[in-house]
Amino acid sequence: MTILAFGVLFGLPLIIVGFAIMVIGIVTWLVDDARRYAEAPDEGAHH
Repeated sequence: MTILAFGVLFGLPLIIVGFAIMVIGIVTWLVDDARRYAEAPDEGAHH
Protein backbone atom coordinates (compact mmCIF):
# COMPACT_ATOMS: atom_id res chain seq x y z
CA MET A 1 0.00 0.00 0.00
CA THR A 2 2.87 2.37 0.72
CA ILE A 3 4.38 1.91 -2.74
CA LEU A 4 0.94 2.41 -4.24
CA ALA A 5 0.55 5.66 -2.28
CA PHE A 6 3.98 6.87 -3.43
CA GLY A 7 2.85 6.08 -6.96
CA VAL A 8 0.09 8.64 -6.60
CA LEU A 9 2.76 11.23 -5.83
CA PHE A 10 5.54 10.15 -8.19
CA GLY A 11 3.93 8.51 -11.21
CA LEU A 12 2.32 5.58 -12.94
CA PRO A 13 5.21 3.07 -12.70
CA LEU A 14 5.03 3.06 -8.89
CA ILE A 15 1.25 2.70 -9.02
CA ILE A 16 1.62 -0.38 -11.21
CA VAL A 17 4.33 -1.92 -9.01
CA GLY A 18 2.41 -1.14 -5.83
CA PHE A 19 -0.80 -2.58 -7.22
CA ALA A 20 0.99 -5.75 -8.36
CA ILE A 21 2.59 -6.27 -4.94
CA MET A 22 -0.75 -5.66 -3.23
CA VAL A 23 -2.56 -8.19 -5.44
CA ILE A 24 0.17 -10.81 -4.92
CA GLY A 25 -0.02 -10.26 -1.16
CA ILE A 26 -3.80 -10.60 -1.05
CA VAL A 27 -3.77 -13.74 -3.22
CA THR A 28 -1.08 -15.46 -1.13
CA TRP A 29 -2.91 -14.47 2.05
CA LEU A 30 -6.18 -15.98 0.77
CA VAL A 31 -4.46 -19.16 -0.46
CA ASP A 32 -2.74 -19.63 2.91
CA ASP A 33 -6.01 -19.02 4.74
CA ALA A 34 -7.84 -21.51 2.52
CA ARG A 35 -5.17 -24.15 3.20
CA ARG A 36 -5.47 -23.63 6.96
CA TYR A 37 -9.25 -23.86 6.73
CA ALA A 38 -9.04 -27.10 4.77
CA GLU A 39 -6.57 -28.59 7.30
CA ALA A 40 -8.57 -27.54 10.36
CA PRO A 41 -10.31 -30.31 12.30
CA ASP A 42 -14.07 -30.48 11.96
CA GLU A 43 -15.28 -29.18 15.33
CA GLY A 44 -18.95 -29.89 14.60
CA ALA A 45 -18.66 -33.62 13.94
CA HIS A 46 -19.49 -35.87 16.88
CA HIS A 47 -18.96 -39.59 16.39
